Amino acid sequence: MGPRVTNPVKYPTAFAPARRSCSALSGEVTATVQVAPDPTFDCTDVYGKVFNDLNRNGVQDEGEPGLAGVRVVTPQGLVAKTDQYGRYHITCAIIPDENRGSNFVLKLDDRSLPSGFRMSTEPVQIERATSGKALRINFGASIYRVVAIDLPGFGHSDGRPELIAPDSSGAFLARLIDEWGLGAPHVVGPDVGTAAALFLAAQAPERVTSLTIGGGAVRFPIEAGGALKNII
Repeated sequence: MGPRVTNPVKYPTAFAPARRSCSALSGEVTATVQVAPDPTFDCTDVYGKVFNDLNRNGVQDEGEPGLAGVRVVTPQGLVAKTDQYGRYHITCAIIPDENRGSNFVLKLDDRSLPSGFRMSTEPVQIERATSGKALRINFGASIYRVVAIDLPGFGHSDGRPELIAPDSSGAFLARLIDEWGLGAPHVVGPDVGTAAALFLAAQAPERVTSLTIGGGAVRFPIEAGGALKNII
């Protein structure tokens, strides 16, 4: 009955006509016909992966495995669960508008993530669906760690002035982030960590996702130069 499904239920009628007059020789019969969408021309299949985003950059890089048993849900109530490789597939997830396409919404149920995992991508994603074309939507999640450190000059470390200067402490944090493979962490710098965290964000902004500071002792007016002066 054609590739597009605009009215999925049909009610055709039939009767036996006279040969010459075409008048009805019988009663009229009505049947209900359900027209199913054509999987090739009408539907949009949705597929993708839920992966362990080890560096929390929102993209599946080499060596980042899939997460099994995670649920993704559509607004229409279709539910898919990832396999052992983190893959899912929803057949005919939406029948888009034939002229302009349609928005498709997919949500990851974060309650189904493994224990300790948090989303590194948006849990709800919206993509444009086109008839007859598959749509790929990936989700990332990872385990967040808390790393607490003593800055140089504290604890049992060497306390030379050139080591405990705020700009040196900021450079130390940048090297530590690289050495421990922390990616771009959320940095909290209370008290004396305030200045070190500020210099870290000024010198290496790509190594910081967010910065929370406060309580550090400073002079007023603040005397700062270089990259730090530009962000204060």
